Amino acid sequence: METENTMGISFSFRITNDSGEEKTYEEYCNDKMDRIRGIISKLEVIKDELDELISEEESFRDELPEKLEDSELYEQSEDISSNLEDAASELDNSIFSLNNIL
Repeated sequence: METENTMGISFSFRITNDSGEEKTYEEYCNDKMDRIRGIISKLEVIKDELDELISEEESFRDELPEKLEDSELYEQSEDISSNLEDAASELDNSIFSLNNIL
């Protein structure tokens, strides 16, 4: 692959990966972007699962009798929801950052 740098000089090069396979820089970049897309896809699946757990935990709390709203069980459920929401938010940030690469 021939590339022109900011000084107008053309150059070409190939990259050898760990398994000894040679690729052009363009092939290398395309492979890297495909891997990033795959990671994003996996993170989105995990994020969806976390959202389901958050919803289930909220439903669990909603179904508890009113007299248990001040109980340790209710508080534990709130803590679980809070931590799940934090994890989901971190995944959102990771997905956003990876999408910025693309």
